[in-house]
Amino acid sequence: MVEKQIDTARGVVYYWIGRHENPNAPCIVFTHGLTANHSMFEKQTAHFQKAFTVITWDVPLHGLSRPYSDFSYANCAADLRNILEQEQIGHVVLVGMSMGGYPSQAFASRYPEMTDGFVALDTTPFGRSYYSRSDLWWLKQVAPIAKCFSENALRKSMAKIGFAHALFL
Repeated sequence: MVEKQIDTARGVVYYWIGRHENPNAPCIVFTHGLTANHSMFEKQTAHFQKAFTVITWDVPLHGLSRPYSDFSYANCAADLRNILEQEQIGHVVLVGMSMGGYPSQAFASRYPEMTDGFVALDTTPFGRSYYSRSDLWWLKQVAPIAKCFSENALRKSMAKIGFAHALFL
């Protein structure tokens, strides 16, 4: 994978690309979850590079893609489109894990002509119409609560919850 970047008015966005030897090979874009970075999918990218061009990136405000101002999923979608234009890629299959499903869905809704598919991994639908008033109120509480934790503490607690959840499946 080759590290690259795009410069935007909001900040620098880093991405990694593994080009398949066939220039017509389909492209898969992997988008990580909250508090993670591009390395989340390193095992998958190693596997899929055998048949696909593969892109993974540090979503703005994650990994190397910070500082970044005016974060929104619409801006993430525009940044991803700029990455694809820079790489001259016209169609993608999007893979989004948890929070990574939101920029993927924002991209798919804004650029359906470029989206060949979407794989949702432990994510939820993007858009207010899917949620009740109570759901929306609780979602607004996440950011203030998350500020009470360091990045390391948040990551560790999420890992423990995920492990405990897996024990009960």
